[in-house]
Amino acid sequence: MLVPLLQLALTEDEAINLAHSLSCVLTSGDCIALFGELGAGKSTFARAMIQQLSGEEEVPSPTFTLLQQYHTPIGVLSHYDLYRVKHVNELAELAIDDALQQGVCLIEWPEVALPLLPSDCLEIRIASTKDEKTRHFEVKGSPRWQRRWLYKTTT
Repeated sequence: MLVPLLQLALTEDEAINLAHSLSCVLTSGDCIALFGELGAGKSTFARAMIQQLSGEEEVPSPTFTLLQQYHTPIGVLSHYDLYRVKHVNELAELAIDDALQQGVCLIEWPEVALPLLPSDCLEIRIASTKDEKTRHFEVKGSPRWQRRWLYKTTT
């Protein structure tokens, strides 16, 4: 069961700071699912997490390759963009299960993959607001995520 962890409007800089903070509590086996319409800010958020964990300056979107991998101190970070995937059967060759065993999965457009994702996958939903400079973030996670989230925000 997922519980709400955070709901607020963030500027792009604040969203990047949130991505950096979240990066600090990730461990191997974690899965983060980024939901949102085209242009909502999923790639910006993902790029900030990847840069924080891997030190890579250039982080291309995996829109066409579907998967980019980065070596990090907590294992391989597998960044998936499933925008072009239409059916769950197309995911077999992407080996999400294997990626979770090697490190962290960060998945944009995760809707098609939901049946394959761990039950405690952290969900981050990003939506436009009336103010063009902010986005609404809604973060949900399992009780395990709640403990980690509380630890991070109180230390």
